[in-house]
Amino acid sequence: MKLFSRSIALHRAVAGLYATILSLIIVAVPLQHANAQSAGSSSSQKVETRVADWQPDIIQETLPNGVRILFSRINDIPLAEISIIVDAGTARESGDQVGVAYATNQLLLKGSGDQSGEMIARSLDDLGSIIVPYVHYDYAQLYAKSLSSNFGSTLRILAAAVVSPRFPENEWQTFQKQAAATLTRPVTSIGERATRVAITSICGENSANTRSLLPASSELEVLTTAEIKDFHSTWYRPENTTVIVSGNLDFEFIRTILLEAFGRWTPAAGTQQDDVQDSQAIIAGKRIVDVASADSMIVQVRLSMPSIPRDSDDFAAMMLLNELLSDGKDSRLRKALWGDRVISPTFTSTLGITRSCNYCMIIGSVSHALVNTTVQAVMEVLEELRNTPVQEEELARVKSTILADSPLMFASNRNMLAQLKEMAVYGLSSETIIGYPGMIRNVTAADIQRVARAVFDPSTVSVAVAAKADVLLPQLGNSREEWEVISE
Repeated sequence: MKLFSRSIALHRAVAGLYATILSLIIVAVPLQHANAQSAGSSSSQKVETRVADWQPDIIQETLPNGVRILFSRINDIPLAEISIIVDAGTARESGDQVGVAYATNQLLLKGSGDQSGEMIARSLDDLGSIIVPYVHYDYAQLYAKSLSSNFGSTLRILAAAVVSPRFPENEWQTFQKQAAATLTRPVTSIGERATRVAITSICGENSANTRSLLPASSELEVLTTAEIKDFHSTWYRPENTTVIVSGNLDFEFIRTILLEAFGRWTPAAGTQQDDVQDSQAIIAGKRIVDVASADSMIVQVRLSMPSIPRDSDDFAAMMLLNELLSDGKDSRLRKALWGDRVISPTFTSTLGITRSCNYCMIIGSVSHALVNTTVQAVMEVLEELRNTPVQEEELARVKSTILADSPLMFASNRNMLAQLKEMAVYGLSSETIIGYPGMIRNVTAADIQRVARAVFDPSTVSVAVAAKADVLLPQLGNSREEWEVISE
């Protein structure tokens, strides 16, 4: 990611300052937590949905040209935060144009309308506004933070960048030179190689999920401004765009500014794109990623399986399942691998959520001699969750963990913006966002078991390990025939 100002050097200096902001606004799936006021109460019965003490008013509107507006007023300080979300993420790239989504997003403020990139940077400096571009698998984003009094001026700069960027050739050439010095991708770690194979087995070889969000300079150097302009005209459309605002402002004022800035934007000529299709193509099995440079003592282990979409009614139960597996010293994985047996304390579980592919992945590292034992132990944990209802005390504990930050969900512009972005990207209702704590509280042991039976189906579990194959294979004994050796 890169802060648009006078130089990439300035970006590097400032980027760290906004790391906290970005960690909350750009993650594929911000999994918000809230505080369980009655964690010890029985979860075997459905209880009335409760929400945070203060509930935000979420205003939704669509302009005549299709631009969607999401707004919530926060009255704490005179600031506004803005996210312009466009359905133009890396999932929209064709196979021979990797990096074009990133390049398009990064060049938006290098000249738009009748202003050069230098003029835009100077205007932002004068306003004291911050603009940060970012590309995710599911969307491209321009995030801005400004004083409420400077909202209109900042929004107009953002709108011009999205609607009428110029993509100057000289700016692109300069950007490519800077990328050659700054975007040299580090050597892929052994763990990353195992993870990539694991994701591929669930999402398919052509899925954008298997690629880095940050392209290599070699991928950018072959792109042309013509390709960037074509990507922009294809995907940057009013009907693909959501403007999200949270701050100490009145909606009628915001609506007036948005009509002025976006109202004349009409879709470009060209074929209307289809929705992103689910690319999941499960290839269950066991694979050894043969890495010559791998540590001769340690094997990176990944077990992956398809998971629940973000907009599913069962997503709350899936989150609780993930916590049951990985939440601290009392988690199921910790108990099985570093309690009942001394195998490894490193194992945890994570959820990957995008519109096209969703997966649950169990991650850790072990010695070569314990690979078979580890895989068997993890499968036993998953099977137990499928066959035996969780105890009320354990379920209450993980609910309490997930709900720990409930009062903060709508307490600031930043947190509110994160909630509204989930609505925009994953098609969630405002009731789902506001009622999130209640959904978690209402999950029962029966819900957990039902989702576990669906997600932890042994026939859909893929195992990938990264190691030196000639060192690992002799340790696998009679099961070595079950493993496919691949090069990465």
